[in-house]
Amino acid sequence: EPKVSSTGEESLGTGGKKGMPFSITGALATRKILRKVIPSYPTGYEERTKVEVKLTVEPEGDVKMLLLLKTGGAIFDRITLEALREWKWERLPPNAEQVEQEGIITFYYELK
Repeated sequence: EPKVSSTGEESLGTGGKKGMPFSITGALATRKILRKVIPSYPTGYEERTKVEVKLTVEPEGDVKMLLLLKTGGAIFDRITLEALREWKWERLPPNAEQVEQEGIITFYYELK
């Protein structure tokens, strides 16, 4: 049973920019992440895959909705969605329009 941990960064590979195991596009790409949980590569698997998820984040920074756009396989989808539910973004500044923001996050899984 794979666990979601906040220290599994090196076990994911480096598919994202600057050596990160993920990449973000859309409005959320420029918003500061206050808490991110990186899923650990599941034991017993030897796949290289990626999972793409559309996120909706509230003005306060909480994740409101997750929509799986590209599956990487059941176990990878599950650990990615579990981890993303724990993420938190910086609250929008008071002078900014208080609207939900969307982004697409892609996690890259690669056995080291």
